Amino acid sequence: RTVSEGCTCGVLALALLSTAAPLHGQNDAADLDRLLAGTQVVVVPFRNIAGGPDTNWIGEGIAEVLATDLAATATVVAIDRAALADALTAADALALCRRAGARWIIQGGYQLLGAQVRVTARLLDCETGAAVRRARVDGRRDELFALQDRILPALGSSAGAPAGAS
Repeated sequence: RTVSEGCTCGVLALALLSTAAPLHGQNDAADLDRLLAGTQVVVVPFRNIAGGPDTNWIGEGIAEVLATDLAATATVVAIDRAALADALTAADALALCRRAGARWIIQGGYQLLGAQVRVTARLLDCETGAAVRRARVDGRRDELFALQDRILPALGSSAGAPAGAS
């Protein structure tokens, strides 16, 4: 399948955001919502920084939650996971976004150390590759669902922070 077919499988998602209420109904996300309004956003599975293939599901789960959360104020179209097969580098992911007509990509990674989890996320401009927003959320592994729910608001609250800050 091609990117344009919009298959319902996989985690990679395009979201066409409206100018509706802020994501999650939180003020921190309102700024992010305005930035993304009317544009397409690609959310890719988050990278397992620590390795350990038995936890790769976490990165797919994070992307799925973000795509679902964006769907609260967006029309989400999933893209066949096979389209990701060649998108192994950041440059490849940006090229995939451009081919799909997306303006933004949300990507990131996660690390596990004992019971601790750190998730980092970046909002990249698909045209330039520049990180316009960065966020980091930390917590316990048994709080993974709550951590996932904090990613979009954290990206929104980083509006005043330099791109290199978290």
